[in-house]
Amino acid sequence: MPGIQLTGLASGLDWKSLVNQIMVLNAAPVALLQTEQTKVGQQTTALTSLKTKLEALRESLAGLKTPTVFAQRTASASNLQWSVAATPTATAMSHSVAVTKLATTARLQGSGSLSNALRSDGDASLLLISAMNLAQPITAGEFSVNGAKVAVAVTDTLADVFQKISTATGGAVTASYNGATDRVSLASGGPVVLGAANDSSNFLQALKLNNNGTGAVSSTTRLGTVKLDAPLASAGLSGTLALDGSNAGKLLVNGAEITFDADTDSLRTLIARINDSSAGVTATYDSATDRMVLTNKVTGDLGVSVQDSVGNLASVLGLTGASTLVRGQNAEFTVDGGATRMSASNTLDEAALGISGLSVTVGSATTEQITVKSDTAAARTKIEDFIAKYNEVLSYVDQQTKLTTTGTKVTTALLYGNNAVRDTTAGLRNEVYKVLGGAGGIQRLESLGIDFERTGNQLKIKDSAKLDGALLSKSADVASFFTTASTGFAARLEALITRQTGTDGALTNAVAAKTQRTGKISTQITDMQRRLDQQRASLEARFVQMEQMQSLLKNQLQALTNAFPSNSSKDR
Repeated sequence: MPGIQLTGLASGLDWKSLVNQIMVLNAAPVALLQTEQTKVGQQTTALTSLKTKLEALRESLAGLKTPTVFAQRTASASNLQWSVAATPTATAMSHSVAVTKLATTARLQGSGSLSNALRSDGDASLLLISAMNLAQPITAGEFSVNGAKVAVAVTDTLADVFQKISTATGGAVTASYNGATDRVSLASGGPVVLGAANDSSNFLQALKLNNNGTGAVSSTTRLGTVKLDAPLASAGLSGTLALDGSNAGKLLVNGAEITFDADTDSLRTLIARINDSSAGVTATYDSATDRMVLTNKVTGDLGVSVQDSVGNLASVLGLTGASTLVRGQNAEFTVDGGATRMSASNTLDEAALGISGLSVTVGSATTEQITVKSDTAAARTKIEDFIAKYNEVLSYVDQQTKLTTTGTKVTTALLYGNNAVRDTTAGLRNEVYKVLGGAGGIQRLESLGIDFERTGNQLKIKDSAKLDGALLSKSADVASFFTTASTGFAARLEALITRQTGTDGALTNAVAAKTQRTGKISTQITDMQRRLDQQRASLEARFVQMEQMQSLLKNQLQALTNAFPSNSSKDR
C-alpha cells in the first residue's frame, strides 16, 4: 500500500527509527521556540488582564470625579403622611412647615333628577320588581317592617309588595308610590321601624327607605336612574335631546371637544370619552343623587367649564344652567414662621417653599419638621469601589511579578522584571500616597481615614468614623480633593492610567510587542518545520534508495550463485 514503508528488508537496518532519532535531535530548536511562544502568549494574556483591571479602576475614578456624588442629600419629615425629597442643591438644615389648609379638587355637580321617574303616572301595579330601573336591582327574599317579615319575589309588582306590607303589619303600615316625586312612602299611626339583622332582601335599600323615628318614611331621593349601557337616546333621561338629523352631537369640557352619537353611544361610553380626553377632569354618574359630577384631576381653586357645541346633551345632563361648581381650595402654609404661602398642589416644590432643592408632599394640615442632611452613602460607596479596584490591580501585579525560591530553585512569575508593569504600579503607589493641596485639611487619603496596610500595597479604610465625619461635615472639601480638574486625586490617577493603557501607552505597547513576538515565533516555527520536513523526506529517500540497491545486489548475487553452482556437490 502507498505510504507504508517496511525498513531493513534488504539491509537489515531499522533506518526508520534512526531517521526519527535524527529528526528529534534536529527539532530541538522548534521545541524551544514553542516553549517560548507559550510563555509569550501567557505574558500577553497577563498584560491584557492587567489593562482590563486598570480600566476598571479608571471607571471607578470617573465616579469620584463627579462633584454631585459628594453633595447628595436626604430629607425626612416628622409625619409619615408627608414625603420629602431633596436634590444636591438643598442646604443641610431643618425647616418648620405649618400647613393650615390642604389643596382640594374642584368639582362641577350637575342638577339632580337626571333620569325619568319609574312611572310618571304612579301606577305601582305596572312596576314589575325585576324590571324596575333602580340604582341597584331588588333581590328576592325577606325584609322587615315593624318587626314583621315581608317576602318579596322578582315576579311581584310594586303594588303586590305594598299589599304584603299592609298584610304583614295588620294594616298598621301602608305604602304608596308617587310618580311626580318618584318616591315610595310608608305611613303609620306610630313610628315605622324598618329592617332587621337577618333580612335577606335589599328592598328597603334599593328604594332608599331609611328609619327617621316617625310614622312617615319616604325615599330619600328620586328612584329612577339612567340606563348606563343603553344608547343615550333610550337611556331614560328626563330631558328631551335636541340633536341634528343624524342624532350626533358635540359638547365642550374645558374646551376639549367630546363627540357622541345618541343612537349608539351610551352614558358610560360618554363618561369614558370625557375621562380619556384632554379636559383634565374625571366624569362620574352618581346614581344615589341621580346627577353627573365632573371633578378636576388636579387640585387647586380651578374652574370646570361645560358647554353644548352641537345639540343640547350638556343641558339634558344638568351640566349647564342649574349646575353647581364646588370650588377647590389651594394649600395654605408657612415656612419657618414666615408669611402665609399658597399652592394649587399639595406637593410643595422649591418655588412654593422658597427653599432650593427641597420638595415636600403634605398629607395633613399640621406643623412638621423637615430635616435635610448630607447623604454620605453614595460617596462612601464610590470610595469603597475605588479601594477595591485599586487593591485588585496591585494584588494582581504582586501575583504576576513575584519571585519564588524553593530550596535552590528560583521561579519567576510571568511579568517579573517587566518595565511597563513596574513603572505603572510605581506610579500608582506614588499618586495614591502623594500630598495634594486640598482645602479644609483634606490633603491626602489619610485625611479621610484611608491608608495602606501595615505591610503590602493594599489600601484600607482604617478609620471609618473619620471618613464618615469628613463626608458629612466637609463634603465640599472632600469633593475638591477628589474632583478638582487636572490636579485632583481622581484626575491625576486617571491621567496616569490613561498614559499607561492609552493608544501609545506603555502597557499597550508591551502587549503589541508580545503579540508581534508571538507572530515572529510562529513564522520561525513554520520555516523550521518546513526544513525539517524536507530533511526527513531527503533522509527517507536516501535510505529507500539504499534498500533498493541492497536488494538489487542481493538479487544479482543470487543469480550468480545460481549460474555458477558450487562444485562441492560433485566431490561427494
